[in-house]
Amino acid sequence: MHYAMLYGRLPFWGETEEETINKIQNAPLKFDPEIPITEECKEFIKAMLQKQADKRIEIINLIQ
Repeated sequence: MHYAMLYGRLPFWGETEEETINKIQNAPLKFDPEIPITEECKEFIKAMLQKQADKRIEIINLIQ
């Protein structure tokens, strides 16, 4: 959601549901250099979109 709010689009998108799922699972996360965001913001988004669930940041960790 944060990525979409910053860039106006989803981080992974395909023409079909199968293609979208494949990109979610396998494609690297890219940040558009035309839209300036801080390194901290990039790290936050990377932590939320971590492909390995056990390494993914959880909202509960942020509010404690």
